[in-house]
Order: sequence, then structure tokens, then C-alpha cells
Amino acid sequence: MSPSDTLQNDAVLHLNALAGQLIDVIERENALVTSADRIGFLSLQARKAQISREYELTLKAVRATKVDLRLCDEDLRAQLKERHARLQELSIENISILTRAQGTVKRLQERILNAARQASKADDNPAYTRNGKSDPLEDTGTKPTSFSEAV
Repeated sequence: MSPSDTLQNDAVLHLNALAGQLIDVIERENALVTSADRIGFLSLQARKAQISREYELTLKAVRATKVDLRLCDEDLRAQLKERHARLQELSIENISILTRAQGTVKRLQERILNAARQASKADDNPAYTRNGKSDPLEDTGTKPTSFSEAV
């Protein structure tokens, strides 16, 4: 095996390893989002970003050094193609799941805001001050004439 073959094989082995890690993270993320596990989802984000960044940098390095992947071991190259195809498939699924989850969160936010607006429109709700106490001005209908009366 020539040094050139070793370089191609090493590059493919590294890309395969990174692709496998990224596939694992995306599969876990999809499962966590589907099961509405927000804490689990958030805990994966740093790892996903790190692996994605390393995968991208490795691809750029392979291109920059003009490593000819066609010269690497056939089995390694086939494995890389399979993993790359799986990664693309999972990425599309991941985007779809995340988009649906984002829509769900937006609808929930809208419902909460609408409920808060409806509750604030009700006549029987007292006004509250910043410290969470009922505003005495609303209760008595009188306004203080000086700052000391207001406090």
C-alpha cells in the first residue's frame, strides 16, 4: 500500500467515523424531539454542533489536499457513500421534525398569549403592581395627591 493509498484510506476512515457519530446524534435528536424531551434535546446541541463542524472541516481538508477518494479501498468508499446517503436522509427527516416542533411551540405560545389577553380583559380581575400586590388605586378608585400617599 502506497503512502497515497494510506492517505485516502485514512481520510475515508475519519469521514466514516464522523458520519457515524453525526448519524447517531441526529437519530437521538429526532427521538428526543418526537418525545418532547426538551432537556435531552438541548443536551445534544453542543455535541451535534461539534461533530458537524468537524465533519465539514474534514471535508474541506480532503478537498484542499486533493485526496482522490476514488483511489481508496472499495469497501471503505462504499461505506462512506452509504453513510453519506443515510446522513442526507436523516437530515431531511430532522429538518421536518424540527419544523413541526417549532410550529407546535408557536401555536402553544399563541394560545398562552391569547389566554393571557382574555384573562386581562375580564372585568373581575384586579390590577397588580410590580411587586405582585393588588393595586389599591383600582380598588378604591381614588388617586393619591402626593408621592407619600402613593407609597
